[in-house]
Amino acid sequence: AASAAEKTNPNNNNNNNGPVPRRWVVNAQIPAETGPLRAKLDADGHGYHVVVVLDVKESTLKELAQLDSDPAFAATARGRALALLRRYCAVAPGEPQLGARERGRFKVLAQVRNIDEVDIPNFVKGYNGKPALINKTGLLSKYDDLLEMDVNCHAFGILARKGLQSIYRDFQDFILSIGFVIESRDDSELPEIALAAFDMNHPNWTMASELPW
Repeated sequence: AASAAEKTNPNNNNNNNGPVPRRWVVNAQIPAETGPLRAKLDADGHGYHVVVVLDVKESTLKELAQLDSDPAFAATARGRALALLRRYCAVAPGEPQLGARERGRFKVLAQVRNIDEVDIPNFVKGYNGKPALINKTGLLSKYDDLLEMDVNCHAFGILARKGLQSIYRDFQDFILSIGFVIESRDDSELPEIALAAFDMNHPNWTMASELPW
């Protein structure tokens, strides 16, 4: 990742993709302890980082370049989704931590595909596959050609933190599908199209390296 000194104004960039960067980093900070009943936005504690690095496909970059020159493509479902993505990348990184509108569109979907084969609490199973919007607990940083979303799960509500704390030791038993979406809020922005999707098969938390801070 770039240093803090390399951060740029989110509305200015030195690439040919408009405001959409070529690389995305999602850093989810998973708590290994429940923490206080009410957590602050800067809550911290012992836990694990799950870091996902995504590169935008060349075909998608070409489609982004079509939006302004090809009205027929811009009117398609994919064109509308790419226009929403472009607006998110242009506006969301510059919004304040509190009161942001666009940043709260970042949606995470996680589904344990072998849910019936793993021994986890029933109340957690009830949330399997349900989307979660990342708003106040997400810190979005824009660099020249990179966008980073840091998701501080230590600041989640108490039930969500209890759920994560109760299952992280079982991650190594999971076949997990994860997707990221920029949320649609108007009929003109539908249908929602996945920003990225991938599988994590039996991620072993015991193999994690301890960070020095």
